[in-house]
Amino acid sequence: TIQTMICYKAKTLATKMINDAVYEQLESLGYTYQDLVAISKDDTGAISAIETDTIKVNKIKSSVVKAVSDVGTKLSEASIQIPIGTLTNIAYFSARGPSVTLKVIPQGVVKAQFVSKFTSAGVNQTHHQLMINVSMEAAAVIPGFTSNVDIPSDFIIAETVIVGDVPEYYTQI
Repeated sequence: TIQTMICYKAKTLATKMINDAVYEQLESLGYTYQDLVAISKDDTGAISAIETDTIKVNKIKSSVVKAVSDVGTKLSEASIQIPIGTLTNIAYFSARGPSVTLKVIPQGVVKAQFVSKFTSAGVNQTHHQLMINVSMEAAAVIPGFTSNVDIPSDFIIAETVIVGDVPEYYTQI
């Protein structure tokens, strides 16, 4: 019960801080889909290629990793209070009694990975998403217990629906 509780509290706090940091970075950079992705067309106007601006994508990745690493510093300064009754796993004592202080200590490194995802969105339509997966490891510590927590977060950086020519006839076999 104690490990579950401290993991939950640590994950909740860290996820909020990570989300805020990433949101700030994405908002400050202000890139749109057109800034990050160039759609090339052939002579007939059909889409022939989708090219990602790797310099801008890497700038986003670098900025996000730095911001989330800074969250680690703020996270180690934060503390969470859990009523001791909650740790007994007895419903009557839940949220009662003096509080035990929980410290969250960042561990390891922040990892960020870009993913370009294509999914079908209908007849000759493709949904394209450019996403960044961010993860950080932390340890939640109270006297006598330590629990490691992995905090993954996925963020959509840009997305669009690419519409192709609709065929005259359509048969689904």
